Amino acid sequence: MKQIETIQGEIMPEKPKRNEAHNQVSMRNDLVRAVHRLNIHGKRLLMLAVSRLDSRSAYRTKDTETMITVADYAELFGGENTYRDLNLAADNIFEQEIRFDTSTATKRRYRRVRWCSVVEYCPDEAQVVVTFSRAVLPFITKLKKTFTTYKLENVKALRSIYSWRLYELLMQWKSEGMVEIEIEQLHEALEVPESCKRNFGQMRYRVLAPAVKELEKSANMEIMWNPKKRGRRVASVLFGWTEKKQQDLF
Repeated sequence: MKQIETIQGEIMPEKPKRNEAHNQVSMRNDLVRAVHRLNIHGKRLLMLAVSRLDSRSAYRTKDTETMITVADYAELFGGENTYRDLNLAADNIFEQEIRFDTSTATKRRYRRVRWCSVVEYCPDEAQVVVTFSRAVLPFITKLKKTFTTYKLENVKALRSIYSWRLYELLMQWKSEGMVEIEIEQLHEALEVPESCKRNFGQMRYRVLAPAVKELEKSANMEIMWNPKKRGRRVASVLFGWTEKKQQDLF
């Protein structure tokens, strides 16, 4: 493999040429709302791998082997130790799972799906090879309706998994710019600690307020949000947002 540059003393592989579609993530909405079980490193690597698939096409499992190089990861997300971050990310996406709530009106049910069937970390080649599991393919490929799309460029500066997951939830209603989300759905999708489920003040302080602040600072958004009560209990949160206009650089 040709090597052409270094970042803080690390040898980096040549950056591959890629089209603009490689910077776009598309997922079915039920996957967006599911529990993802990822840390920030795993989220970055996995969404980068998702962005390499053509969401309009159908794939067989053997076709979804996706290579992400250290240079790919560093170019988009930066970091002081990209090799370490990519190793941590590879471990996270292999060990974690998606949990879908498939409950009916009369029965509680949950479905657990692995993100990947194979993850190969190749430090000497400065890359990770990801193979998506067969069960996850219907949620990220051959998408025709009820799916969410966003550009990785919009979230690359995020440091909190809460911020990223909230961004994905809001992007389901991008055209409306407003949505009211049930509190249980926020608990589930954001994977908040038990103390935040019991006490909305803790959720406001530890999760929502920092996530909104980071999205406004790093994701080019202006967000208003308001808890809605039923009786004494917060039952939902109303979000309204707009995207800030980019300043003209020329």
